[in-house]
Amino acid sequence: MKKNIILLTVSLAMFMEAVDTTILNTAIPVMSKSLNVNPINLKLALISYLLSLAIFIPISGWIADKFGIKRVFISAISLFT
Repeated sequence: MKKNIILLTVSLAMFMEAVDTTILNTAIPVMSKSLNVNPINLKLALISYLLSLAIFIPISGWIADKFGIKRVFISAISLFT
């Protein structure tokens, strides 16, 4: 039972990350119209988000080893949702 809860929690976290990327991609045209900005300029927000993922995903393994997997996971979920 505990393994199923862990699997469900991690799966939901991965789903939330995918939804975040999709929401940003979908919202860029509407945001650019309402802000009167070129959509290319708003793509910098998406690039920044993806770049931060690329940097922090490898580091997160080391952080989890140092501070504990559960503590790091809960902190990350509460910080980014």
